[in-house]
Amino acid sequence: MAIGHKINEEELVSLFDQFVGEVVHGELDEEVTEFLHETVREMASGHPIYVSKGDFTNLLNDFISMFYFDDEKGGYHFEFEGIVAQGPTTLINIDA
Repeated sequence: MAIGHKINEEELVSLFDQFVGEVVHGELDEEVTEFLHETVREMASGHPIYVSKGDFTNLLNDFISMFYFDDEKGGYHFEFEGIVAQGPTTLINIDA
């Protein structure tokens, strides 16, 4: 059994937008932004999600790699180029 971390969706989307603002040069169009926000909302559930390989896979993987999760008490810490955030998570059990 694995542990997942459920995070507030709005909080995670806001953090993602800050991250994208640092790593993407220029503006993403509305359709791409909505696709990425929907993927990040799915990530917030704490359950594994499937992301097909494509142009944005590396962006999403880089975003996730900036998190440290506390598997005992719940909670996360995120840090990337001056963006620092931390907050609570709800621990969930994931059947492997």
